[in-house]
Amino acid sequence: MTPLVNKATQQEFAAIYKTIQDEKDFELIAGEASFRSQLNHPNLIKLVSYNTKKQDEFCSSFHTLGLLYEYYNNNLQIEISERQEINLPYKEGELWYLAETLLSVVQYLK
Repeated sequence: MTPLVNKATQQEFAAIYKTIQDEKDFELIAGEASFRSQLNHPNLIKLVSYNTKKQDEFCSSFHTLGLLYEYYNNNLQIEISERQEINLPYKEGELWYLAETLLSVVQYLK
């Protein structure tokens, strides 16, 4: 995936599109997107915006859901893998920081 870049701020974004045929599935996923777009925590990737579109064809109809997320080149899984490759274990302070960061998200989502 190639991230989209805001030229003014250099912020990167990821655009994801889903096509959904079942009306109930669409309502569920659109509701989740609405909820997710309201979440605002520094340790969660932000859903910046989303849009929906219904398309009626001759024999069927379907919905398209577009999601625009903040994009980051690095994530914890990549960092752990890279550190394992060069045999660089985490220090205790780094592990405490990671645990506190993850727990703050869990507490926020409660």
